[in-house]
Amino acid sequence: MAGTLKVDPPGGGDTPSEASDDPSARVGTILAGRYAIRRVIGAGGMGAVYEAENTVTGRRVALKVMLPRAASVDTAPERFLREARAASRVEHPHIVDVLDAGQNPADGCWYIVQELLEGRELRAEMEARGRLPWPAVMTLLGPVMEALAAAHRQGIVHRDVKPENIFLAHTTGGTVPKLIDFGIARLLDGDGPLNLTRSGALLGTPNYMAPEQARGLKDIDARADVWAMGVVLREALCGERPFKGDNYNAMMASILIDRVPPIAEVCEALPAHVSAALDRALARDRDRRFRDVGELLEALRRGPTDAFASTAPGVSVPRARRSRPARAVGFVAGALLIAAVAFTLGTRAPARRITSPERILGPSAVLRAEPAPAAAPTPAPAPPTVVAPSIALPAPLAVPPAPTRARTARRLLRRAPAQPQLQPPAQTAAPSPAPEPGIIRTLHGS
Repeated sequence: MAGTLKVDPPGGGDTPSEASDDPSARVGTILAGRYAIRRVIGAGGMGAVYEAENTVTGRRVALKVMLPRAASVDTAPERFLREARAASRVEHPHIVDVLDAGQNPADGCWYIVQELLEGRELRAEMEARGRLPWPAVMTLLGPVMEALAAAHRQGIVHRDVKPENIFLAHTTGGTVPKLIDFGIARLLDGDGPLNLTRSGALLGTPNYMAPEQARGLKDIDARADVWAMGVVLREALCGERPFKGDNYNAMMASILIDRVPPIAEVCEALPAHVSAALDRALARDRDRRFRDVGELLEALRRGPTDAFASTAPGVSVPRARRSRPARAVGFVAGALLIAAVAFTLGTRAPARRITSPERILGPSAVLRAEPAPAAAPTPAPAPPTVVAPSIALPAPLAVPPAPTRARTARRLLRRAPAQPQLQPPAQTAAPSPAPEPGIIRTLHGS
């Protein structure tokens, strides 16, 4: 009957070999005495994922159950539980939470209980939006790279980074990217239960598999995740993957042989440091890649004006210094301002302080004017030079403001007759006596 729950009897029920491989057969049952299975979320070759409810706490959860045919493989249960151990070991907000794991006592099936996420995979987001701009890519994948960096610090390699394993969870606080499915993760420190990889085993999704994974090498490390994340980033930015193949073998050959074009040839308008970092992430020689995703993330976040530098070798982005250029510009501006003020003050004297006749009459005449009491002008004794007719000035001659004195001098020049151009005498002239007060003398050639 729809809506009813079938409870597995403790210690009895179907065995793994007798259980059905049909995922829908478990809907409406209670697993492990407390997880009521509501519906099928998805299914694969190894297991099925259900929406379930913890009958004790009332919390909705995601329940992943291994299919009986997969459990028949010797190492399959251990590989299945590796996901729970790896995700629980990292404990990062952008890695799916693992709440419980174990074996159902009724039929012996293995299960993992995770937080239930509502949203969609990155694959669906990319298909819906097409090429994503660089800021949007960093918003979605920056937190995922932080999660991978945390896993690498714990000595865990994901080995299956792809858009289908990046989930965009919808929460009350917004979209939260989550890294999921550590099913083929590998521990790098020791020979514990997570180290189940054999040389020659191909683990991962071909489109995102690093060259060393394609060769079946055993010593896979964090640089394989760097490669996979580089492919994901490039696909999100450019709308296509750098490697193509009609079948599995063709894809492996493309990864191992084909030239990787620089991303600048495919996707324009990217910052130079971003293009350099993504090209390095897809270096076929893993020794030329970043050592882990943390270094890749640091290189991507470092812009020309950022103040921190990456520890990754081979990528050179100068460390920006913000204080010295600012101080230098201030010094130069201050020096230019001081020079301009000094030049203005030196060439623009106040009009009332101008007493030099050369500024009024020009270089060919010298003007001498002094106030004197009213008296008849008397021509000076004839010096060796020719003396122009004198012009009497009104007496007393008061010193007016500079603008009036300048205008008076111009009027005097207009009234004075033109003077002949004479050569000075051959011998040195005797000192001329001081002009009498009130006389203006124009001496040519002096």
